[in-house]
Amino acid sequence: MPPPEKRTLPEGAKRDEVMINRAALAFLSHLKMLYKASKIYDPSNQIVQGQTRVLFSLAEAILQAEGEASLLMRQSTLFFNGTKVRFAFNNYDLFRFLSDEMGKRGVGLLTFIPGLTEEELRTFLAVLAQKLPRPEITAAEFASALTQRNVVHVTVEPPQIYDAFVGDEREAVKLFFLGISHLKELFEKFKKGETLPINITRRLMHSLFNHIVNNEAFTLGLTTIKNFDDYTLNHSLNVCVLSIALGRRLGLDKNELTDLGISAFFHDYGKMEIPREILDKPGKLEQSERALIETHPQLGAEKLLRLKEKSALPVGAINVAMEHHIKEDLNGYPLYQKKKNICFFSKIVKVCDVFDALTTRRPYRDHTYTREEALGIMAGDAGGGFDSIILKVFAQMLGLHPVGSLVLLDTKELAVVFETSAETSLATRPKVRLITDPAGLKLGGEIVDLAEQDPETRAFRRTIFRSLNPAKYDIRVEDYFLDKAQGGQPPPPADA
Repeated sequence: MPPPEKRTLPEGAKRDEVMINRAALAFLSHLKMLYKASKIYDPSNQIVQGQTRVLFSLAEAILQAEGEASLLMRQSTLFFNGTKVRFAFNNYDLFRFLSDEMGKRGVGLLTFIPGLTEEELRTFLAVLAQKLPRPEITAAEFASALTQRNVVHVTVEPPQIYDAFVGDEREAVKLFFLGISHLKELFEKFKKGETLPINITRRLMHSLFNHIVNNEAFTLGLTTIKNFDDYTLNHSLNVCVLSIALGRRLGLDKNELTDLGISAFFHDYGKMEIPREILDKPGKLEQSERALIETHPQLGAEKLLRLKEKSALPVGAINVAMEHHIKEDLNGYPLYQKKKNICFFSKIVKVCDVFDALTTRRPYRDHTYTREEALGIMAGDAGGGFDSIILKVFAQMLGLHPVGSLVLLDTKELAVVFETSAETSLATRPKVRLITDPAGLKLGGEIVDLAEQDPETRAFRRTIFRSLNPAKYDIRVEDYFLDKAQGGQPPPPADA
């Protein structure tokens, strides 16, 4: 049988819902056809092999355009790569087939990822067509059956794990804390020598990307959260969110942003080998302690290289783990004798890493920098410590008064910056959430636009007088973002 003609998605299909629906239905039709054929014929049968090539061709085209081919069932609704597949009478049987077969195996999300081979696809279909040991099994059991047959580029997850679809701000908050919990789980699994669910990490990156696209300002605001469980975990997720947002501003596509997010997520992996008492030591470190901390980039890179699942990691993750403390002028650590440049992902992560570190209270540092102060310090090291273009884009993304900044208005009200203006002429007039009135009494958290003018005088109703350091007023800025997601009343400043 001659090989089938190569199927491709038209240019721009990944942003076209109509084309996504067509691709999804074509893929599902062939998947169902092969499932039935695999129940009757041996995998070596010419019909099975020929139709597998057709399905593999469709999968290749989708993976090339979209970076994955994911099928998620939520109750009676099917999502393909995050896009809702339109239901119609003539495709009812496809929905029913997928819902039934995924349900019997406890699967909520079925994903085909880059690296998939035709042989893996054929084996996956054979496993799918096998008779189940009982009417229903778990997703873990099905995943184990695939792993035993060396199917590593088809992943399955139970329902509702890292939902890839954008909801409201409450969903963004939930995803943020799930991300921290997931990283903690990865660290614990690594210490025990267990398999790491990198496929879930990839889904997390997709979800973060979706939330950034949907509501960048609020998602960036969540990086003001600084006190959850463990600094390394919280810091790693903050750097991940900032890196995806910055990479998007730099023009990276969704697949590249997923790889960047994973790389940022694991950038401090080596710190799990550094004693906690050294990482959190108050005061100045001894020379030997500083030398030990400076080994964490190499330790992280080595750990990632030793992972059984390293084939599922982007190459950039190894580079970022090794290079995120190397400066633009190649100073920093670890020092290379022949290193002439660092990778693009490392340059991005380094900017986000330093920013989050400067704006986080640490036991060895008396002063916690505001977000404006941190940007000012970093600007002074542009070209030497940081790539000047990347740093400029980062500063533009955060704005003159970055999201999460505490400001005093000319009306004597205190406010938290919630959204910067996209217009350059209004860079000093973001949207803010009022947290006190002029007398210092707490408010219900109204969000106002500082670009708003009095209709008669045309004068601006409010203007930022100056920025304040939240630590000096014992104000937890993150509480106002968390509360906004819950729709309740903000916490009172301790001493406004």
